[in-house]
Amino acid sequence: MPVLNGAIEALLKRLPLRDSAYYGGNIYARLGRSTLDRQLRELCKVYLEGTPAQRAEMVLHFKDRDTWIFVAFIRRLAAQMTANNADEMLELSLAAACLENAQFDIRDLIVSLALLRHALERTGKRTDFDLPRHLNDVGRSVKAAVGNVRRMSKAELRRISQEFGAPYLPPHGPQGP
Repeated sequence: MPVLNGAIEALLKRLPLRDSAYYGGNIYARLGRSTLDRQLRELCKVYLEGTPAQRAEMVLHFKDRDTWIFVAFIRRLAAQMTANNADEMLELSLAAACLENAQFDIRDLIVSLALLRHALERTGKRTDFDLPRHLNDVGRSVKAAVGNVRRMSKAELRRISQEFGAPYLPPHGPQGP
């Protein structure tokens, strides 16, 4: 018996599974202002507020689909992270990682999470990097990816950020102070 309500089902049906039409081949274009960003934020918030059964069904919805949109979304959130929004960006990114469930390629998820951790540490606000306890029902691959990133040295994080991260953004993020 399905546990998702109609609003969640409608949101899932509206979500496109390709990001190229929204980001135009540049995953850092229009940070925070694209339709896909708004839809993914909404979906991640619903995921975070859901029951374990609802979260499991949401993850199942994306099984065997192209989940690159979540990988790109985590990178986009990392690029927008500031000291003022670090907690929210971390929470949304971890929800996106759980929804992606290491289905696309775990290496891409690890790179995205490394960019996230590097951005988090750059804010100076937080240095902890782990899944919140209420999300412990995620798959082993996501837990392994988070654990892998948690063990990375600052030098490894810096190298990954230089190779895969967004172009330089001002200290207050893409929108300014």
